Amino acid sequence: MRYFLMVGLYFAYGQGVRQVPLVEVKNAELLSIIDSFIDHERKCYYYSKDLYIFVTILRHNQVYISSETTLWPQGEYWGCFFRDSHLVVVNGIRLDSTLFHKTDRRVALRLYTPQRGVDPKTGVEILDYPVCGTYSYWVYFYIGGKFISDGKSTRCK
Repeated sequence: MRYFLMVGLYFAYGQGVRQVPLVEVKNAELLSIIDSFIDHERKCYYYSKDLYIFVTILRHNQVYISSETTLWPQGEYWGCFFRDSHLVVVNGIRLDSTLFHKTDRRVALRLYTPQRGVDPKTGVEILDYPVCGTYSYWVYFYIGGKFISDGKSTRCK
């Protein structure tokens, strides 16, 4: 697995490590959407158990559900939980208290850190950046405790 999990243990932040709360999902409809999303991703050529699922809270009550291959160091990670063997990360502008409850437990996420170096034969600098991998995203409006679909996009064939 590409994530590093430490529940209940605290240690100094290292480069590329961020501690976030383990959260519980308070909304059954959101869990159903995430389950459907994971079922959809399983049918795709790029599927891997190492895909991260993101729940991104945006302005104007928008919620994106997406999958990616990398935990990037920028942005706010408000919490995470596990669903069907996947790490689900909550990010965006805030942790919506109608959807999530923070627990006292914390998880250490190992974020992607680009590696740099120089090719000893050519002297050319090597930059290590992964292929950006946002594969699918589903967009919803969250209004009055209900999710209203606003579209879907996928690389799935």
